[in-house]
Amino acid sequence: MAESSPYLKYVAVNDIPADQAEANIKSYLDGIAKAENADYNTIVGGRTFNDYSKHPGIVGVTTSEGPSTAAGRYQIVGKTYEQYSKKLGITDFTPESQDKI
Repeated sequence: MAESSPYLKYVAVNDIPADQAEANIKSYLDGIAKAENADYNTIVGGRTFNDYSKHPGIVGVTTSEGPSTAAGRYQIVGKTYEQYSKKLGITDFTPESQDKI
């Protein structure tokens, strides 16, 4: 397993070379980001943020389901961030942390 990967240690890989598994994961994450039309500093609705020390928690839009705090490259909502950051030991919202979540 490639030690340079920020997320391979969280994925079970069987019979796939580590470099190919990492390329597959990167491609998958790129697909999510493309579908979300977002970058690492995007807040749902089109605003941006600059502080990566924590999930921004800013309501970007309100939908029929209520206010959305989706943010980052994968549009991670605050509740999802809280749940997975604790499980993964993540304390910030940097690009690397977003990739892991």
